[in-house]
Amino acid sequence: AQKLRTKASHLLPLEEWHVESVQCGVRALPPKSDKGRLPIMGRVDEEEDVWAFVGLGARGLLYHAYFARLLALAIASDDESLLPPDVLRWKTQTEKPFEF
Repeated sequence: AQKLRTKASHLLPLEEWHVESVQCGVRALPPKSDKGRLPIMGRVDEEEDVWAFVGLGARGLLYHAYFARLLALAIASDDESLLPPDVLRWKTQTEKPFEF
């Protein structure tokens, strides 16, 4: 916390400020493919009709609308094959991200 305060003091007047707490976290990312890190999408459970759209990462801001449109079309058509194969790669991996 003190390191952050020292560096920030060059930008802001922090003499009267105090740090109450510092937190950190991690972000889970999908495995890297030959096309980079692509989201995980597809039908998770056919009986319950559950679909997933996760793992967008930082590029989600750029690609969320494109992938959401593809997913909406796949759900409306009840046809997972309309999704790009790279976002369905989790279904063929030995370690699946969704285990119920």
